[in-house]
Amino acid sequence: TLPNEVRDDFCTLMRSLTRERSLRGEDAAVATIRKLSASEADHCATLLIEIFARMSNLNMLDDVTVVPSGASAQVIPLFAAESRG
Repeated sequence: TLPNEVRDDFCTLMRSLTRERSLRGEDAAVATIRKLSASEADHCATLLIEIFARMSNLNMLDDVTVVPSGASAQVIPLFAAESRG
């Protein structure tokens, strides 16, 4: 379970990341991420870092239990950009 200090922000983040209706073969998170604007993605990333920082300050990270949602997560590969020297 999440500590009360971060629960509201976590719920806000989860709503932000699952607000779109999914298309065939994807889940709500994939559909939402596909449609996020750059500013919306920045806001979500900022909120995630703030939650993590507050939990780190509370020394609560070891006490959090992650429960799988049951849905398989789609892996999105990250590609490193080559420097054009």
